[in-house]
Amino acid sequence: MVRLVFIAVFLVGLANVIPAGATAVFGQEGVKITVFPNPFRSAFSIQAERHEFPAKIVVTDVMGKVVYQKSVFTPQRVDIDLSQKRLTSGVYFLNWKSKDNSKTVRIVKS
Repeated sequence: MVRLVFIAVFLVGLANVIPAGATAVFGQEGVKITVFPNPFRSAFSIQAERHEFPAKIVVTDVMGKVVYQKSVFTPQRVDIDLSQKRLTSGVYFLNWKSKDNSKTVRIVKS
């Protein structure tokens, strides 16, 4: 007997999500966020340019569960190491929140 299982996940408010690639770059109205490498194995870096600080980084799985969060106070490259989180391979969302902006980037763990 063959069973087909359909799982639908409805994510609201992710109009600014970009597809995964070697580097995910999001730029709008002078704001630029670069995530690399993407896909990643256990760690990735974020470079934000022309963005307000402080900012908060939140990484969630496709169900919306927060798997990582960090506050950022300076416009330097941010290195994120998720090796201790024991994440499964798949799609995650990185949300960059500051006073006036919120940008979401799709990232992939290989």
